Amino acid sequence: SRHGRSDWDRARRQQAVLLALRDRVRDLGPTEWVPTLADALDDGVTTTLSRLEMIALARRLARVEPERLHGLLLGSRQTTAYRTVEGRAVLLPDFDAIDASLAGLFEAPAPGTRPSHARCPPRDAALR
Repeated sequence: SRHGRSDWDRARRQQAVLLALRDRVRDLGPTEWVPTLADALDDGVTTTLSRLEMIALARRLARVEPERLHGLLLGSRQTTAYRTVEGRAVLLPDFDAIDASLAGLFEAPAPGTRPSHARCPPRDAALR
């Protein structure tokens, strides 16, 4: 969805969708998800991996425990806004900031884990 305040919001939603897909694959048995995945790969993915390599990768990812998953969203702290000579707004990478973010990647809690330094008490939420 392109709705929201920024491209960063969309990137966060994309990560949430990928985690939900991973959870769905874990809930299904291989006899259900392998054919579906194979069809989806044929229809919408261009890669140098073979079908068997992609299925093997999906099986391996499905076995990873959630607390061992880590993600990184490159945002405004790792980029600089720039306008090209054609007038297009683009983001230029700040490689030092990206390197610093990558260096701390595995020190961050897994997605969905409440950080130990969180100040707000956990609350239930519902989306309508």
